[in-house]
Amino acid sequence: MPESDDSIMNVPAVPRKPRFYRHPYFFSIASSTILISLVGCCFLSKFLMGFTQFDGATGANEVAARVIEWTPPKDFTGRQGVVFDNFAMEFDIAIFQHNEGRGVLVIAQLHWKSNSLEKNRAILQQFVEQLVPDLKKIDPAHSETRELTIHDKPAKFEISQGEDLASITKFRQVTAELQGKLDDAIIILQCEENYLTETEINDFIQSIK
Repeated sequence: MPESDDSIMNVPAVPRKPRFYRHPYFFSIASSTILISLVGCCFLSKFLMGFTQFDGATGANEVAARVIEWTPPKDFTGRQGVVFDNFAMEFDIAIFQHNEGRGVLVIAQLHWKSNSLEKNRAILQQFVEQLVPDLKKIDPAHSETRELTIHDKPAKFEISQGEDLASITKFRQVTAELQGKLDDAIIILQCEENYLTETEINDFIQSIK
């Protein structure tokens, strides 16, 4: 039997760095995961957290009315409305879909009931992205910004045209940050370019009150 090589057995192992340190965005991903997990907790404990879901056009319209007064763009129909209303916050989101599946429209509002909690539109944005996977990542080739006043506070609308990064399909997009009936709100309208005209976008923006 060959002699064992103790020198090999005694070579100290080189410690490996944890894999997550290799990802440059680890900390941002971790923080996003924590926020998103809050939404998951709300789903799992719907009764404790005041979760209510309304399916169909009527439900979506009712939830949207908690945020703004408006007129939907042509060919968009309500799909679903969701309300989280508990001791800590109220979160309202209404989801509308193009009748031919060419786009999506989201209206959402987030109100923290404790004055000690700092308002953060980024949290509202993350809630929306988690709940509406239909939203595209658009690379805008052209954009313009419009400043309006809604509910006596400034509102910023960004109107852009560009390609969906996943399919290079051309889209028109409207994103808005504004004051809803209760608190901070956002609107995201995305539709394939040939199915949404500039006139329809203008009419949609002007209808918001």
